[in-house]
Amino acid sequence: MRLKTLPVIAALLLPSLPPLPAGAQARLMEISAYGEGGLSTLYYSLPDIARRSNALGGGGGLGYAFFFTDQLSLHTGAGLTLYRAQAKLSDGFGTITATLDDYYEPAELRSTFSRHAERQTALMLRLPLQGQWQSKVKSRSRGHRFYVR
Repeated sequence: MRLKTLPVIAALLLPSLPPLPAGAQARLMEISAYGEGGLSTLYYSLPDIARRSNALGGGGGLGYAFFFTDQLSLHTGAGLTLYRAQAKLSDGFGTITATLDDYYEPAELRSTFSRHAERQTALMLRLPLQGQWQSKVKSRSRGHRFYVR
């Protein structure tokens, strides 16, 4: 078993911890769902003669938090995110490659692109693992907390 998979297994086993003794404060958990959308920021390098533009992307997922105490918690979840981009080469872009023909004579291979475009799409799986410590901030209003993640 890889060492990288141990934190994921530990996060999945946390809810199976034995219950607290009678009279002790109950453990808290939180389940959340989220969605997102907008222009993707998928980036890849292109020659100077190409134009890149972002396309619509989005994603969503589920989250789970297990609170050991009022201050200490562990968060995990799963989500999918779609990133998209497109690129277009300027018309008339060409290459010349020097080579040898079948008789070992010098030859040139020439190619020219016209209206060349490509689309890039990436679907990413996200499996976050995060610890959090929180404390109440001394203020006149209630509900404010200070977080360290």
